[in-house]
Amino acid sequence: MTEVDFSDLDSASAWFEMQSNETGCVMSSRAALRVLARVGLEQGDAKERLALSCFWAILTSASRGLGRLADVQRLEIAAAAAAAVARSATLSAARSAETAAAAALSAALSVDSARSAALSAALSVDSTRSAALSAAFRDSKTPRADLLALPVWHDTEVPKGIAAAHADFLSYLDSHADWAFFKRWYSEMWEGTFTDWDLAVEVALIYPALWDGTNALAKVAEAIREIEVRLGTRGSGDLISENVQISNVAPLFQRAPIVQASMATLSETISLRLDAFSRLSRQNEPIAFYETLKGLPGTAELVATAVALGPETVGRDTVLAEEVGRLRAQVAQLEADLRAALAELAELRAKPWYKKSSVLFAGGAISAIVGSLWVLSGDDKLLEDRWNKLAVDLEFLTSKIWPAPDDRLLDESRFELPDVEDV
Repeated sequence: MTEVDFSDLDSASAWFEMQSNETGCVMSSRAALRVLARVGLEQGDAKERLALSCFWAILTSASRGLGRLADVQRLEIAAAAAAAVARSATLSAARSAETAAAAALSAALSVDSARSAALSAALSVDSTRSAALSAAFRDSKTPRADLLALPVWHDTEVPKGIAAAHADFLSYLDSHADWAFFKRWYSEMWEGTFTDWDLAVEVALIYPALWDGTNALAKVAEAIREIEVRLGTRGSGDLISENVQISNVAPLFQRAPIVQASMATLSETISLRLDAFSRLSRQNEPIAFYETLKGLPGTAELVATAVALGPETVGRDTVLAEEVGRLRAQVAQLEADLRAALAELAELRAKPWYKKSSVLFAGGAISAIVGSLWVLSGDDKLLEDRWNKLAVDLEFLTSKIWPAPDDRLLDESRFELPDVEDV
């Protein structure tokens, strides 16, 4: 690689222009990780939001740096959402934590444009500038494929202030179990020992709505635990997205507001049903149709985001086609899960969660599912016939699985504590 003077912003920017997007993402994420511990200097409730948003921003950048073709475009969408959340959190950051927040934001932005912004932010602390310059220079002399296996401060002495902040930040992450994945990722990235990138990419792709707002950390932590279970049991029966031609989804960009509204309805409706069931019952075993339903809100969010970004950026139409295909495959799997449940109805009725699971398909859930597929079909008459049949089939299956009033919750909107038998 060409040598570069990172102390000169113009020189650094010119150098980054000549590098691959993957190299820019890896170097930006490493620069941000060197100063991430300064987030711990934030005070009060804002610390949790700032730390979580910074983690997401850096994680999307580092994951994009892997260069996995199957994940590239979805990570670009996730990075755009992560940057928006990080930007909002940064606006309220205290001066002491602002550097880390700015570096994290710049790392996320580097997914679309590999520039020196994250490096510049990381260099803005005078007390660490010399060491950060040295670390950046060493990174620039190292092949990208090797960087993620090296400590972020490799062959460079960690500045005392950063080392102290790092120790304090690890203690903060130890304060709550919901930080478990992020502590492991951060500490192992710091040491250059992190290898579980299948999990990291899946975490980066957790749908955007979970990353900000009330109880965001708890929601993301729960999603991570579900991903860990799923990856631990992954086998040959993985969901395969339906093949959708780009020409079939191109018209959706012209109807973006309608598509976004439909996806929002699907996401909100299913999320409410899932939340109701989780409050009513503590299931102690996998429930196939429940697990499949949990994937719908995230896919709907990604469809909406892809449409909102528009077709101008290269590859957005491919992302949209992939997500529409994923949604169709998920709904097909849902129908298969319900048919399997009906075949085992006698056994199903004995489950403590059986009656409560009826809430999953109440409140317009089926209409939201089928309606979203209709909107994504455009003017394809064959697809319209397919979704008409799907609506009939889903209504039939749910009516057979929960055939009588006694099989359903009398007041499906009422939340209650789980029965003793569910615990």
